[in-house]
Amino acid sequence: MQPFAPGQVWTYATRPNETASRIIVCRVDDDPRLGEVVHIHVGGLRLASKHAPRGFVDHIGHLPFASAALRASVDELESSDAWVPEYEHGYREWLSARERGAGVWTKSLAEVLAAMESAMNE
Repeated sequence: MQPFAPGQVWTYATRPNETASRIIVCRVDDDPRLGEVVHIHVGGLRLASKHAPRGFVDHIGHLPFASAALRASVDELESSDAWVPEYEHGYREWLSARERGAGVWTKSLAEVLAAMESAMNE
């Protein structure tokens, strides 16, 4: 499989109501403690959220993934030259949290999205 790189758009095993959802790679870091970290944007979502004005969230601007976990989640590379959406704010927050021991997602994207949806509705 092709290495992850900024601007790539990947398909993945979406939930039935989110078949148009895609991953955009925003950044790839080589972290001495965490290994290769792939920072992604996920669009085309319908994550239920009792706090969102429309009742759902349609994208997640920044998720840091262990490369191996993301590799296991993606299906097909759709394009390699997409516009990279704004992710820097989330990235800076993650860098700050990493200094306090925060890590990266190591589960599948489907599991991460399910956990996030659950947390948004507690």
